[in-house]
Amino acid sequence: MLYSFSRHLVVCLLFLSLVSHTLHVCASPTNPVFDLTLEERILLEKQEPGLRNAVTQAIEEYGESSKEKATALGRLGRVLYQLEKYAGLRSTAKEIARIEEHLNGHESQQLALALRNVGSVAYRLELHEESIAYMMRSLNIWLHHFEAESKEVTYHKSIMLTFEQQEEYIQHPLGMSYKQFKKYEKKQKQFEFVLDEL
Repeated sequence: MLYSFSRHLVVCLLFLSLVSHTLHVCASPTNPVFDLTLEERILLEKQEPGLRNAVTQAIEEYGESSKEKATALGRLGRVLYQLEKYAGLRSTAKEIARIEEHLNGHESQQLALALRNVGSVAYRLELHEESIAYMMRSLNIWLHHFEAESKEVTYHKSIMLTFEQQEEYIQHPLGMSYKQFKKYEKKQKQFEFVLDEL
């Protein structure tokens, strides 16, 4: 269990390190993250259907809230990210976060990583309020596990800095609590429901 989480943490940190480095170079969320060749793009596009099938298979074999589904979604998410299909990646990242909360609890480090990924995708989509909410909730969880000056918290804040969200954690150094975040989520779902009805 510990080995599995450590491996997951390393993968996520490498992934987010790449995101963070890229955003330091090009601050605008509208700039491309990957400069793919046509051949690379075609190869990734070919992988996508198989990865979606793997998600469906994981659901059928293990269930809607299984670790296997989250793993399959993570593989799909990496391809969607490279293809800059952020709209699809947003729902994928949110579903991974939902599963991590179900499996590991609402204060787990696995969830903090997943929430940070959602915040990163929201930033790329210029959904700044959403990005801030997910990044602040993730910050709160990291602070449950590590000191404010730890490398884990500092790393998270450095990503927020690249997103120009430093004012948020300066004004609210403890981040966003579980209760506050659920209130935000409820408000967002109501807003999206209204939009769907229009």
